[in-house]
Amino acid sequence: MNTAYKHEVVLANNLFADCAKGAPEIKYCWENHLIIEEKCTEITLEIRENDYLLFSEIFTEYYYSNEEILSTFAKNGFEANFVCDGETFYPVQAESQRLLIVARRKI
Repeated sequence: MNTAYKHEVVLANNLFADCAKGAPEIKYCWENHLIIEEKCTEITLEIRENDYLLFSEIFTEYYYSNEEILSTFAKNGFEANFVCDGETFYPVQAESQRLLIVARRKI
């Protein structure tokens, strides 16, 4: 899952746009709106071919601190057996963008 760092620093209020390789007429636009008070990012995604809108979606991603996530697991009867950076599989760092948690239900 995405970390608070990714939402607050990488996605933040940034706009990402580019053309598809080999198909310059295909363009995408990914716009983020960070709402710190609600701990969420509103994301608007559009894909266009020339001036024609092929796809459009608006969604919201909520984020939580690593401590909140692990606490929620524990409160619901799970124990985290392994937690790591979801991209490198090394220990979680302050700038990790994804979190991977392997958990199991306590019996």
